[in-house]
Amino acid sequence: MKLKDGLTLRTICNQHMIVDLCDDVVNMTNVYTLNDVAAWLWQEASKGDFTVDTLTAQLCEEYEVDSETAHRDVHTLITSWQEFGWVEDNDK
Repeated sequence: MKLKDGLTLRTICNQHMIVDLCDDVVNMTNVYTLNDVAAWLWQEASKGDFTVDTLTAQLCEEYEVDSETAHRDVHTLITSWQEFGWVEDNDK
């Protein structure tokens, strides 16, 4: 998987937001906020291809969390991102 082009993470006053850049203009119609951990995972995912397993491993390395909890949370997060249309399959 990879993140859809044109989306960017912005942090303003300790608020992490995903915004859609259209022709270098920020579309504020749909702005989504992320907590600190979700924003960190977004930054990791934005580095290139990722899977639930790769992000789970990175989360376990960065934070004190067991792999079962991390996997469940990452899966839930990525599912949400897919529902918002933020994630593309590599074969598209």
